[in-house]
This record gives sequence, structure tokens and C-alpha cells, in this order.
Amino acid sequence: MSFWCLNGDCLNRLVMAFGRALSVEPSLLIAAWICALLPGAAEAQDGPGGARGELTFSERFLSDEDGEFARTDLGFSLFSTTRSQFFNLSLNTGIEKDLSNGLASELEDPRAALSYGLSNRNTALSFDANYVSSDVSRLTPLDPLDATSAFVIEDADRETIRGGMQFDFGRASRFGGSLTLNYAAVQFVNTSSTALIDSDTGRAGLILRFEIDPRITARTTFNLTDLDRRGGQDIRTEQLGAGATLLVSSVLSADIDVGSTRVKQSGIGINDTNEGAFYDLALQLARPNGELRGEIRSDIDENGRRTTLRVDRALELPRGSLNFGIGASQDDETNGIDPLYSLSYSREGPRSNFSAGLEQIFSTDTAGNETLDSRVNMALNHELSALSSLDTRLTLRDTRNDAPGTGDIQQLDLDLDYTRALGRDWDFIAGYTYTRQDQDGGANSTENRVFIGLRLTRGWQR
Repeated sequence: MSFWCLNGDCLNRLVMAFGRALSVEPSLLIAAWICALLPGAAEAQDGPGGARGELTFSERFLSDEDGEFARTDLGFSLFSTTRSQFFNLSLNTGIEKDLSNGLASELEDPRAALSYGLSNRNTALSFDANYVSSDVSRLTPLDPLDATSAFVIEDADRETIRGGMQFDFGRASRFGGSLTLNYAAVQFVNTSSTALIDSDTGRAGLILRFEIDPRITARTTFNLTDLDRRGGQDIRTEQLGAGATLLVSSVLSADIDVGSTRVKQSGIGINDTNEGAFYDLALQLARPNGELRGEIRSDIDENGRRTTLRVDRALELPRGSLNFGIGASQDDETNGIDPLYSLSYSREGPRSNFSAGLEQIFSTDTAGNETLDSRVNMALNHELSALSSLDTRLTLRDTRNDAPGTGDIQQLDLDLDYTRALGRDWDFIAGYTYTRQDQDGGANSTENRVFIGLRLTRGWQR
């Protein structure tokens, strides 16, 4: 059968052949059949307004040290944007079956996201919610390092549910502000580890803005965060402050914020309150080829006071961009000073795109312990021909945890993906994944996985 005849009876026979080979449930065959039979005239096109949708389906054969697997990936997305509102919905999941011993199929990495917003000249209201389930030790180059991204190596799945609302008022007035409400629940399943602690976090924030004149905008802020760790410490943080944005000149601006932070810790045998001042001073200078930004900030949290100084530079290059920053962070309890740095580079060529990044920041793990997280990532997309391309991704992550009995953790991920167009909407895909994990005082592991399969993408617009 020729792959260039992926329509009609040929397409139906191909989908049914995959189903018989993998003993895939009928629902998966139906999903693939629907994707395939979407009318070609309904292909997505760029344009303002209206609704745009996309269905994706892929079937892959995988092999690694544990045996052979079959994986089905299904995805659906819907986007609608008008002058006064927007709506986004995306649903994705993988279904993996162990072909070596005939185990039942299991969902892998299900994800769902929904956002909706309304706006007019003076007000805006938006809602968003998402659900993500994934392996706690899995890395992706797109995941940013942030204050809650401490990396751990454990045999577990992390389920995260988030929801939020934001209301902006006075957008075109000299007085305005915004109210934000957020909730997040994190649960670890399929694990016996005591190092992974479930948590619920609620956040509320209020900003009132006062435009004194075109060059000075003042504000008052209030933030409340309530973190509930199940079986561990509960942290309640209240922050009240005032600040201003100053346009010093046409190219120089300054942001100043000062206030008070109150952190209350409670739990079994714990009842402690820490209160202190916070400040944040940032200067931003616009240059012909980018921006220069400097910031110094100091605040307290459950681990005490931390003061951070950073300088960042953004450069616009003829075929890409370069962003880099350096800084230092001091823990006032130990007076230890740790370096902070970041570097990101991207370049677009006639047939290839390259990006690289380097970053080191402080994070907090599930038990509230501070960790120093570092990550290096590189990605290269190269068009081998008009029909084929090769994607290469490399990610190296290192985490230093100061908690007693916890050693440093390193993980290396290498991904090679080959894609070749077989016809309209159909691609042949193949790839290789290498993962290595090293943990001080723990077991080291290595995984090699190869895959081969087909992918279908069909979009439309109304």
C-alpha cells in the first residue's frame, strides 16, 4: 500500500491495521477515523475573528529496556477571538499499552486547559483553569524555572489543578486597578515516597492605581497567600505595600515598591510568626538594540529573609535575540551568597532554528526547603528537505537541596525527532530519547527509547 494514498479505503485500512496490531480499544479507532474524515476544505487559515479548531492523532510503536509499547496521542483545540471576548480550549492525552505482557491501557500525561475573557474600553474580566498530570521527574525545554519548580527524582505522578480569575477596572481612567483570585491543588499519586507532599494554595491580590500625572503612577498593593501542606507546615503570607512607576526620561523608567510582609507558620508542634519590611527597586533603560534592567529586592518567606541583586540585558540581533543576566542572592540567616545567572539565545536561519538557554535560580520543594536549581537546554530544528525535518533537544538540570539527608540531583535528557510529510495532513515520525538520572546517595538510572509511527493533523476555521 502506498503512503501517498492516505484517503478513502486506503486510509480506513491503515487505521484498522494499526488497531489490529495494537489491540487498541474501539474508541481510539473511532477518534482516528473522525480525524481522518474531517473535510479537507475546512483547513485552518490565518485570519481575525471566528473560530479555529484543530484535531491531532498519532500512533507510535516504542521500545526500551522494559519492553515494547504502543502509544496513541489524541489532541483537540478550539480558539475563538472577537473584538470583545476570547475563548480557548485544549484537550490532550496519551494512551499507552504494554505489548510485552498484555497489560491494560493507561492514560499518559492528560492535559486540559480552558480560558475565557470579556473586555471593553474600561473593564476586563477573564477566567482560566487547567489540569496537568505528568511524571514528577520529567523535563521539557519549555517549562520555565520558577519559585515552585524544585526538581526531584521520585517514582510518582503529579496531578495539578489550577483555576483563576482577574478583573481589571478603570483601564482608560486615571484611577483603576485589578483584582486577582487563584487556586492550585497539587497531588502526588502512584507513589510511596514521603518526600512528596500534597498541597493546596489559595491566592488573592488587589492593586489600586493612581495616575498622578503622565510621568508618575502610584499604586497600593495587597497580597494574601494561604499554603496548606497536608501533614506538614501551613504557611499564610500577608503583604501590604505601596509603590510608583516613574518615567524619568523618554528612555529611562523606575519602579519602586516598599511595604511589610507577615509570614505565619502553623502545624504539628509549630506556631511561628515572622514579620518584616520588603523593598523592590528596578530601573529599566531602553537602548536602540534592546533593554537594560537592574533590580534589587529583599523580602521574607518561610525560610527567612533573602536579598537579591540582578542585572539583565536584552539584545535584538539581525536574525535572532540574546538575553543574559547575572546576579547574587544572600540568605540573611547564613549570610551565604549564591550566584544567579541566565542566558538565552535564539537564531533563525533559512532552513534551521536554534535556541539555547542557561539559568540558575532558587526554588522551594514540596516540603518547603530551599533548593538551587540550574538548567541548560538547547534545541535545533533543521529542514533536511522540503518534506522532512530533524528536531534535536538537549536538557541538563542540576538541583542542590540543603535539606538534611538530601543530596544533589542531576538529569540529562536528549531527544531526536525525525518527521517526513507523506501527504496532506499526514506525517511519518520516528525518534530516539535518552535519559540519565544521578542522585547523590541514591540509585542512578539510564533509559533509552526509540519509536516509529504516523501522525495526523487536521484543522479548520469558521
